[in-house]
Amino acid sequence: MTVSGDPLFTFAVVADTHMRPEEGDESSPFPVNEMANDRARYVVSLLNDLKPDFIIHLGDIVHPVPVLPTYGAACEAAKAALGGLDAPIRYIPGNHDVGDKPNPQMPAAGISDANMDAYEAQFGETWSSVDKDNCHFTLLNAQLMNSGLAREKRKPIGWSGTWRRILKRGFSFSSIIRPAFAPRTKRPITTISMSRREIGCWH
Repeated sequence: MTVSGDPLFTFAVVADTHMRPEEGDESSPFPVNEMANDRARYVVSLLNDLKPDFIIHLGDIVHPVPVLPTYGAACEAAKAALGGLDAPIRYIPGNHDVGDKPNPQMPAAGISDANMDAYEAQFGETWSSVDKDNCHFTLLNAQLMNSGLAREKRKPIGWSGTWRRILKRGFSFSSIIRPAFAPRTKRPITTISMSRREIGCWH
Protein backbone atom coordinates (compact mmCIF):
# COMPACT_ATOMS: atom_id res chain seq x y z
CA MET A 1 0.00 0.00 0.00
CA THR A 2 1.28 3.45 -0.90
CA VAL A 3 0.14 7.07 -0.64
CA SER A 4 -0.04 8.83 -4.01
CA GLY A 5 0.47 12.51 -4.76
CA ASP A 6 2.15 15.07 -2.55
CA PRO A 7 -0.20 15.61 0.44
CA LEU A 8 0.47 18.14 3.19
CA PHE A 9 0.12 15.26 5.63
CA THR A 10 -1.64 11.92 5.92
CA PHE A 11 -3.67 10.31 8.65
CA ALA A 12 -5.33 6.92 8.99
CA VAL A 13 -8.66 5.89 10.49
CA VAL A 14 -9.34 2.45 11.97
CA ALA A 15 -12.32 1.12 13.91
CA ASP A 16 -13.90 -1.94 15.45
CA THR A 17 -10.81 -3.97 16.25
CA HIS A 18 -12.89 -5.84 18.90
CA MET A 19 -9.80 -7.32 20.52
CA ARG A 20 -9.98 -10.00 23.19
CA PRO A 21 -7.57 -11.43 25.75
CA GLU A 22 -4.82 -13.36 23.99
CA GLU A 23 -5.96 -16.55 25.69
CA GLY A 24 -9.50 -15.94 24.38
CA ASP A 25 -12.77 -15.49 26.22
CA GLU A 26 -16.50 -16.13 25.80
CA SER A 27 -17.58 -12.53 25.10
CA SER A 28 -18.48 -13.35 21.49
CA PRO A 29 -20.34 -16.38 20.08
CA PHE A 30 -19.03 -15.71 16.56
CA PRO A 31 -15.94 -17.60 15.34
CA VAL A 32 -14.85 -14.58 13.27
CA ASN A 33 -14.02 -12.72 16.48
CA GLU A 34 -11.39 -15.32 17.30
CA MET A 35 -9.30 -13.71 14.54
CA ALA A 36 -9.66 -10.16 15.87
CA ASN A 37 -6.24 -9.92 17.51
CA ASP A 38 -4.40 -11.26 14.48
CA ARG A 39 -6.38 -8.89 12.24
CA ALA A 40 -5.34 -5.96 14.40
CA ARG A 41 -1.68 -6.93 14.20
CA TYR A 42 -1.98 -7.18 10.41
CA VAL A 43 -3.56 -3.73 10.27
CA VAL A 44 -0.66 -2.38 12.35
CA SER A 45 1.81 -3.72 9.76
CA LEU A 46 -0.16 -2.10 6.92
CA LEU A 47 -0.33 1.24 8.73
CA ASN A 48 3.39 1.21 9.41
CA ASP A 49 3.96 0.72 5.68
CA LEU A 50 1.72 3.72 4.94
CA LYS A 51 3.55 5.94 7.46
CA PRO A 52 0.67 8.31 8.34
CA ASP A 53 1.35 11.31 10.56
CA PHE A 54 -1.21 10.08 13.07
CA ILE A 55 -4.02 7.55 13.47
CA ILE A 56 -7.54 7.81 14.88
CA HIS A 57 -9.30 4.74 16.28
CA LEU A 58 -13.07 5.26 16.11
CA GLY A 59 -13.96 2.87 18.90
CA ASP A 60 -14.86 -0.69 19.85
CA ILE A 61 -11.19 -1.15 20.59
CA VAL A 62 -11.98 -4.29 22.58
CA HIS A 63 -14.87 -6.72 22.51
CA PRO A 64 -15.67 -7.55 26.17
CA VAL A 65 -17.52 -4.69 27.84
CA PRO A 66 -16.14 -3.19 31.08
CA VAL A 67 -18.44 -5.18 33.36
CA LEU A 68 -16.85 -8.45 32.21
CA PRO A 69 -13.81 -9.78 34.06
CA THR A 70 -11.86 -10.10 30.78
CA TYR A 71 -12.10 -6.37 29.94
CA GLY A 72 -8.74 -5.49 31.47
CA ALA A 73 -6.92 -8.33 29.74
CA ALA A 74 -8.50 -7.37 26.40
CA CYS A 75 -7.36 -3.77 26.88
CA GLU A 76 -3.82 -4.93 27.60
CA ALA A 77 -3.85 -7.06 24.44
CA ALA A 78 -5.10 -4.09 22.42
CA LYS A 79 -2.46 -1.74 23.81
CA ALA A 80 0.26 -4.30 23.14
CA ALA A 81 -0.78 -4.79 19.51
CA LEU A 82 -1.55 -1.14 18.73
CA GLY A 83 1.58 -0.11 20.60
CA GLY A 84 3.47 -1.49 17.62
CA LEU A 85 2.33 1.46 15.51
CA ASP A 86 5.06 3.85 14.44
CA ALA A 87 2.65 6.81 14.34
CA PRO A 88 0.79 8.22 17.37
CA ILE A 89 -2.77 6.95 17.82
CA ARG A 90 -5.79 8.65 19.39
CA TYR A 91 -8.77 6.68 20.69
CA ILE A 92 -12.52 7.26 20.88
CA PRO A 93 -14.68 4.84 22.92
CA GLY A 94 -17.37 2.69 21.36
CA ASN A 95 -20.25 0.85 23.00
CA HIS A 96 -18.03 -2.17 23.71
CA ASP A 97 -15.49 0.09 25.40
CA VAL A 98 -17.79 2.01 27.78
CA GLY A 99 -21.29 0.51 27.33
CA ASP A 100 -24.34 1.33 25.24
CA LYS A 101 -26.49 4.39 25.57
CA PRO A 102 -29.34 3.69 28.03
CA ASN A 103 -31.76 1.56 26.03
CA PRO A 104 -33.70 -1.48 27.31
CA GLN A 105 -33.55 -3.01 23.81
CA MET A 106 -29.75 -3.18 23.80
CA PRO A 107 -28.24 -6.47 24.99
CA ALA A 108 -25.07 -4.99 26.49
CA ALA A 109 -24.76 -3.11 29.76
CA GLY A 110 -25.30 0.64 29.48
CA ILE A 111 -22.70 3.35 29.87
CA SER A 112 -21.91 4.24 33.47
CA ASP A 113 -19.41 6.22 35.50
CA ALA A 114 -17.69 2.97 36.47
CA ASN A 115 -17.37 1.96 32.81
CA MET A 116 -16.02 5.38 31.88
CA ASP A 117 -13.47 5.21 34.69
CA ALA A 118 -12.35 1.76 33.54
CA TYR A 119 -11.90 2.99 29.97
CA GLU A 120 -10.07 6.18 30.91
CA ALA A 121 -7.69 4.20 33.12
CA GLN A 122 -6.71 2.22 30.02
CA PHE A 123 -6.92 4.68 27.12
CA GLY A 124 -7.18 8.19 28.56
CA GLU A 125 -9.65 11.05 28.02
CA THR A 126 -12.68 10.28 25.83
CA TRP A 127 -12.96 13.76 24.27
CA SER A 128 -10.01 15.31 22.48
CA SER A 129 -8.86 17.12 19.37
CA VAL A 130 -5.92 17.19 17.00
CA ASP A 131 -4.60 20.19 15.06
CA LYS A 132 -2.45 19.60 12.00
CA ASP A 133 -1.54 22.39 9.59
CA ASN A 134 -4.85 24.10 8.68
CA CYS A 135 -7.02 21.19 9.84
CA HIS A 136 -8.82 20.57 13.11
CA PHE A 137 -9.96 17.08 14.15
CA THR A 138 -12.58 16.79 16.88
CA LEU A 139 -12.86 13.36 18.54
CA LEU A 140 -16.30 12.87 20.06
CA ASN A 141 -17.57 10.40 22.65
CA ALA A 142 -20.94 9.45 21.16
CA GLN A 143 -21.79 7.05 23.96
CA LEU A 144 -21.69 9.80 26.58
CA MET A 145 -23.89 12.18 24.59
CA ASN A 146 -27.44 12.34 25.96
CA SER A 147 -26.59 9.56 28.41
CA GLY A 148 -27.85 11.45 31.43
CA LEU A 149 -24.53 11.04 33.26
CA ALA A 150 -23.40 14.13 35.15
CA ARG A 151 -19.94 13.87 33.63
CA GLU A 152 -21.36 14.71 30.19
CA LYS A 153 -21.53 18.32 31.38
CA ARG A 154 -17.89 18.18 32.45
CA LYS A 155 -16.50 17.11 29.08
CA PRO A 156 -13.44 19.11 28.05
CA ILE A 157 -14.97 20.15 24.74
CA GLY A 158 -18.19 21.93 25.77
CA TRP A 159 -20.91 22.67 23.27
CA SER A 160 -20.86 26.42 23.78
CA GLY A 161 -18.96 27.97 20.90
CA THR A 162 -17.25 24.74 19.89
CA TRP A 163 -18.52 24.65 16.33
CA ARG A 164 -17.80 28.35 15.74
CA ARG A 165 -14.18 27.80 16.81
CA ILE A 166 -13.86 24.70 14.64
CA LEU A 167 -15.33 26.30 11.55
CA LYS A 168 -12.87 29.21 11.64
CA ARG A 169 -10.24 26.77 10.45
CA GLY A 170 -9.69 25.79 6.84
CA PHE A 171 -10.89 22.18 7.17
CA SER A 172 -12.75 20.49 9.99
CA PHE A 173 -13.12 16.80 10.67
CA SER A 174 -15.34 14.96 13.14
CA SER A 175 -14.51 11.45 14.34
CA ILE A 176 -17.16 9.45 16.17
CA ILE A 177 -18.25 5.85 16.63
CA ARG A 178 -21.82 6.46 15.39
CA PRO A 179 -23.97 9.43 14.33
CA ALA A 180 -24.95 11.73 17.18
CA PHE A 181 -27.32 14.66 17.56
CA ALA A 182 -26.42 18.09 18.83
CA PRO A 183 -28.43 19.45 21.78
CA ARG A 184 -31.13 22.02 21.02
CA THR A 185 -30.81 21.83 17.22
CA LYS A 186 -31.53 18.06 17.12
CA ARG A 187 -29.50 18.00 13.91
CA PRO A 188 -27.06 15.17 13.35
CA ILE A 189 -23.59 16.36 14.29
CA THR A 190 -22.28 14.69 11.16
CA THR A 191 -24.20 17.22 9.00
CA ILE A 192 -23.06 20.41 10.74
CA SER A 193 -20.68 22.04 8.24
CA MET A 194 -17.93 19.46 8.57
CA SER A 195 -15.41 19.03 5.78
CA ARG A 196 -15.23 15.30 6.48
CA ARG A 197 -16.76 12.77 8.88
CA GLU A 198 -15.39 9.44 10.04
CA ILE A 199 -17.93 7.05 11.57
CA GLY A 200 -17.29 3.54 12.83
CA CYS A 201 -19.45 0.78 14.35
CA TRP A 202 -21.64 0.02 11.30
CA HIS A 203 -20.18 -3.35 10.46
